Amino acid sequence: MSNHSNSSYAGLSPSHRGRAMVDAVNAQNVETSKLTQQQIDQQDVDWLNRSDRKGLNGGGTDLMTDYMRGDEAKFWKTCGAGPNAVFVDKVEPDAGLAHICQVSLTIKDPKTGKAIGGMTVGINTDKLK
Repeated sequence: MSNHSNSSYAGLSPSHRGRAMVDAVNAQNVETSKLTQQQIDQQDVDWLNRSDRKGLNGGGTDLMTDYMRGDEAKFWKTCGAGPNAVFVDKVEPDAGLAHICQVSLTIKDPKTGKAIGGMTVGINTDKLK
């Protein structure tokens, strides 16, 4: 596990954090800004698909196991660490199907320079040569 302050890792760079993503995360941050921890916990149980600076999921290509990511290293070592943080987690089995390394990046609003959310990409290390 490592925490990087470099804003580019494994081909992922600030260009992958386009305006549409920033606008969507900012809109979600407004929508969820008044949620209490109890409400977040209930949504985690109900599994809604959202995203914001509290670590709530916003989107994904595969079904995720929970809604709340704000209590995980992938969130607090990126969004919680600042606008340029990158976190590379250890390789772990993913439901027994593959070995995945997750690379997480902070989503930064280019207008304010502030961290507004996070993005995680899973790399199937079994397919690396």
